[in-house]
Amino acid sequence: MLYALGILFTFFLSVYSWFELKRACESGTSIPFRVFTLIGLNDAVHFALIGGAVIWRIWPIPIDGTYTMIVGSILAFTGLLMIATNVMKYNNPKGLYKLNTSKVLTAGIYQYSGNPRYTGWFIALTGISVIGRSLLALLLTVALIVRIGLYNLTLGKSCLEECLKGNAKDMEADPVAFWSNGGGKR
Repeated sequence: MLYALGILFTFFLSVYSWFELKRACESGTSIPFRVFTLIGLNDAVHFALIGGAVIWRIWPIPIDGTYTMIVGSILAFTGLLMIATNVMKYNNPKGLYKLNTSKVLTAGIYQYSGNPRYTGWFIALTGISVIGRSLLALLLTVALIVRIGLYNLTLGKSCLEECLKGNAKDMEADPVAFWSNGGGKR
């Protein structure tokens, strides 16, 4: 029963957050702090649900534990390595900000994924779900991928295009200054 409430909670928070993000994007205002807080809370509850499903083996998958441990560990390690590589590249003073960021990055880890942190989390969570042999954990991981994908594909792209409307040349000239000053206020 507690799991069902947790799943419903994340579903309703996802829908609410999506509409709030959409409203902010359409009105041209900044995203309210409460929405960021709710998205963080939603992610935390979602990760806790995945972890709980693994620990308590909810809806167990009857697969040999040795193989799932090997495959799951490889996936989890690969995902965490992607995250670490992205963090090191992104936070490096000579990293992304020194590159021409007006173009799509296709070098290094970005040749495999446009956002290695998300991809790394998804791969790591899939690995953890496989290690735990929990069908519910796998389904929750897929739901997380779909949720974040919907945010990024439906809202992220249209908001970025709207934000850059008429300001693309400013961003190309100095991307760091452009985003530091609010992304070219409309």
